[in-house]
Amino acid sequence: EWISYLCETTTLVHNTLLSHPEAGDIINGRPVKPHSKRYMAFVYSGDKNVRCGGILIREDYVLTAAHCPNKRVILGAHDVTLREKSMQYRDVCNAIPHPGYNGTIMHDIMLLKLEKKVLKNKYINTWPIGASSGKVKPGIICSVAGWGETNGYNSELSPVLREVNLTVVSNEACSAAHPTARDKNVICAGTKNESTGKGDSGGPLFCGQKLSGIVLGGKNPSLFTDVSLYRGWIKSTMKKKKCKH
Repeated sequence: EWISYLCETTTLVHNTLLSHPEAGDIINGRPVKPHSKRYMAFVYSGDKNVRCGGILIREDYVLTAAHCPNKRVILGAHDVTLREKSMQYRDVCNAIPHPGYNGTIMHDIMLLKLEKKVLKNKYINTWPIGASSGKVKPGIICSVAGWGETNGYNSELSPVLREVNLTVVSNEACSAAHPTARDKNVICAGTKNESTGKGDSGGPLFCGQKLSGIVLGGKNPSLFTDVSLYRGWIKSTMKKKKCKH
């Protein structure tokens, strides 16, 4: 069951653990050039070991997965064990999961309204939600970044942002590996040699210059929420939602 990928805590984080990490895994992925991905957000609950990725889509909104923690966000981060001058810390004043989310992979997407707008600079920038690019096709090479596990089962979480390239696989191959992923709201990418790990959930999947997915978890292949299906909800929600006080 997909729920086996989730930690049974109040702030659920996917327990997507790789038992046989190989050179292509994000677990052994390459560190990115510091601050080269200025849209990346580090999402956590107060305990940095309970973490996810996210993407800054507006100065006051981060997009992530609905099963992720929803208390605090750091922008401008590279090494999250340090207090870098580039970092801006923001509390989340309104966590808005998709109304159809029920704890499964269906509609596993969430907007985080920040209490205060982020100041854009050479370390931090937004990646606005553009027009729908449609479903990504099998065989396309995409990339994903995160601060997840570094070298295997229950291993250390990466202090620095890392990335790996993943190949999109067909719905048939995906549903064979993940029977609960038959719905068309997910993108599947990666193999036994390339995947995501614990702590990478919520981070963005880019195919070319298009924001295509949000990391859900899983392995061989990994699963991603298809962002193209939620652009209308994202835009309408950002227009009307305010901070909760």
